[in-house]
Amino acid sequence: MTKVRIIHLVTHGLLDDFGFGVPGAIALAPDPTPKTEQQDSNGFLTAGEIFDMKLNAELVVLSACETGQGKITGDGVIGLSRSLIAAGVPSVVVSLWSVDDKSTMLAKK
Repeated sequence: MTKVRIIHLVTHGLLDDFGFGVPGAIALAPDPTPKTEQQDSNGFLTAGEIFDMKLNAELVVLSACETGQGKITGDGVIGLSRSLIAAGVPSVVVSLWSVDDKSTMLAKK
């Protein structure tokens, strides 16, 4: 994903912090290849993992429930959107509420 300009993921969003202290994750297909103990192949891309990435995309759209929510601090909301910005993405579109599948499909046409 380091060479694309626009990333649009239509998936499920979670507010769980998975023990990393940074809430938010998106569901992806788990990687069936064997991993070492340090590598996680559970099928979730967490806000903490995104924070450590280097993305060159100009825009990321997360069509998933509550991807704009997170932990509220004095610096704002810490979650998926903050992680994407830290990873180098200047523009992020996320949702603050649950997303209806039919409505999302119609809106993206």
